[in-house]
Amino acid sequence: MTIAIGRVFTRQRVDTSELLPACAGTVALGTTEEGLVALRVGNITFDCDDVMKVADFWSGALALPLDPGSSPGFASIGGGDPDRTQPAWYFEKVPEPKQAKNRMHLDLVDPDPSAVARLVGLGATVVAEHRLGSRHSWTVMQDPEGNEFCVAARSFTG
Repeated sequence: MTIAIGRVFTRQRVDTSELLPACAGTVALGTTEEGLVALRVGNITFDCDDVMKVADFWSGALALPLDPGSSPGFASIGGGDPDRTQPAWYFEKVPEPKQAKNRMHLDLVDPDPSAVARLVGLGATVVAEHRLGSRHSWTVMQDPEGNEFCVAARSFTG
């Protein structure tokens, strides 16, 4: 049995003994206890005032090109590949402005010490620097329309 990571699955039973024989009877990563494939992130969508400004920023930040047909009303990165292993990024024009701090945000990882400066050069702003003891530090940033995200050298592991 072959499972492609990131492929769109409908609710289907997975025989975990075929995935990892040493773990027969246990739940495989990405499945529920009942053997059903769990949810995955398919897309990350931003509501925008200036679609191309935000899409161009994230295109530069991710080092990925905008999809063909991107326009002032809608733009995307990676949206044309139905078998993609990473979420697509969508940017959609909306009439109302952003009004408050995001209740959810992205935590991005880049081990390059110049990552924050590179993002500032693309149009991001630094909001705050944080440190959790000596084990973890991160920078809170905003994209050109004020959408918050964090950047750290490595993933937080608790």
